[in-house]
Amino acid sequence: MKCNLAKTLIVAAATSLAAVMSAQQPNSQHVTESAGKKTEDGTAAPAAPAAPAAPAAPAAPAAPAAPAAPAAVSLDQLLSGLPEVVGEVRGVKLTKKDLIDTMKKLNMPVDQLAGIDKSALDGLLYELITNVLMEKSVMLQVEKAGFKVTRDDALKMMKAEFDKMPKAQQDQFTNMLKQRGMTVDQYIGQMVDNPAVINQIALRRYMESRVNAEEKNITPTDIKKFYEQNKAQMFTEPETVVAAHILLDAAPVDLQTRQPRDQKVIAQLEADAKKKIPEIEARIKKGEDFGKLAAEYSVCPSKNDGGKLPAFTMEGPMDPVFTKAAFELKKDGEVSSAVKTTFGYHFIKRISRTPEKVLPLDAELENKIKKGLASRDVQQKMRAELEQIQKEIKVFGVKKPEPAPAPAPAPAPAPAAPAAK
Repeated sequence: MKCNLAKTLIVAAATSLAAVMSAQQPNSQHVTESAGKKTEDGTAAPAAPAAPAAPAAPAAPAAPAAPAAPAAVSLDQLLSGLPEVVGEVRGVKLTKKDLIDTMKKLNMPVDQLAGIDKSALDGLLYELITNVLMEKSVMLQVEKAGFKVTRDDALKMMKAEFDKMPKAQQDQFTNMLKQRGMTVDQYIGQMVDNPAVINQIALRRYMESRVNAEEKNITPTDIKKFYEQNKAQMFTEPETVVAAHILLDAAPVDLQTRQPRDQKVIAQLEADAKKKIPEIEARIKKGEDFGKLAAEYSVCPSKNDGGKLPAFTMEGPMDPVFTKAAFELKKDGEVSSAVKTTFGYHFIKRISRTPEKVLPLDAELENKIKKGLASRDVQQKMRAELEQIQKEIKVFGVKKPEPAPAPAPAPAPAPAAPAAK
């Protein structure tokens, strides 16, 4: 089993309160900054890669299903054959007691582990020991660099992270905790009592300091080269359209529940829509207010805003037929004839069209690219350092698992039969 802690450690993230919280779940994932920031019209404008963040605590390797339920055993009994020191790297030792404590914290299923064969158990233990030693070695490096975080430090940082959250997100988080009978302060207090959270914050600060130091090695030529090489895919805002629509429901599924509809219901909706189409067309032709018509006829929630939709691109999330019709409108204010999509029939009004725009390489973008390139370089260096640590790890009393055999090559296809003459 291949140790994957390096992948956990090397993640690009701006660790938020939510990211730190998710690290405490069994299958935690770190939040990564989007490659692009949101502009005012909702389209994505690329940004530089984010700074590396802290790791989660080592995850428990998955235990194979036991063939039968054995008699209950304790971890001390299960691991009684191991030596007192089960692993070592660069002067950092992991004792059997440390290993047992870690397995207890991870709630590893002892009875299942007792029911698997020794080679499988060795594989699980080898991976866990390696992961724990990797984390201990890295955190020792962080501490030696002067990035030790106290409980008070963590408390202030996490409260600051919460204060940075958008109001809507704060309210959602607060309500979620309220349902569990907790306040935000109580929850943060519990979080900072977890050593894994303290480690995350310390490592985050350490990695950010390395990125800041690495920025000095990024030259204007590096920035310009990256910009030119990635201009089309990263630094170009695509053409967008803002439109309003009136939707007449004729969909094969219920638009609220997404459940399939009876054919009779679909036929009736189709008939009703076709009956309304000439009526709406006539009112549009007379110059009636499109927003008021949307409020009267449309079944889309956008009816409450005059039928207006967020800006979208040709490759955006809209139905392709809808998108094509909207982009074919020649001028602002023009309204399409009825357009049939999987949702029903639409009248589409073009509100505005924004041409493709290349973001200029200004000071703000230069700074983002510099930080992104520095982050990339630090990640590469850290990955190499972790790989070296992994090579130096010594595990005692547990046999290293054999690498999985390479899959057999697929047999060559049989030659085609000659064509009949």
